[in-house]
Amino acid sequence: MVSAGFFESGLASVVSPLFYLQSLSKYYKTVIFAEIWKHNQGGERMKCQCSDLPDAFYLDEGSRGFAEGLKREISGNWIWLGSCPSCGQLWALDEWDKYQDQVVTRVNNRETWNVADTTNLRKQLLLKSRGGLTDTNCIWAGCTAKAVKGVVFCLDHLWNAGTRR
Repeated sequence: MVSAGFFESGLASVVSPLFYLQSLSKYYKTVIFAEIWKHNQGGERMKCQCSDLPDAFYLDEGSRGFAEGLKREISGNWIWLGSCPSCGQLWALDEWDKYQDQVVTRVNNRETWNVADTTNLRKQLLLKSRGGLTDTNCIWAGCTAKAVKGVVFCLDHLWNAGTRR
């Protein structure tokens, strides 16, 4: 088993990390990454970043291990509620689906976490991921809203077509 001595001895800087990791089993890779994480964190848990995070973001754009660091509270309807072990902040996370990007939204009320309408937050996240709006109008018949960058539809019509990122 790899210990903190591996890092203190200087072997971590001598052995090519890529070569070393390729030669190990999945179990030992997990152990090494855990040791690296502990070493980089000074043996402490990762510092809470909840107050610095936006109200909605794509899980893959958040900090590494964000979802794993949350305490899973409740699950339901393709979404689950998690709480930060440090500050208690509640987060709603989409369950994993290979056809959809996972979105994380800040929850302010535990009682209504799964019925709260997050559509506007998700639309704004979509708009941000696309780079904003253009100066041209949406091509949908009768629509005068501005088109989202990279497409010919406004945010509402893009959303209604099923686009989520």
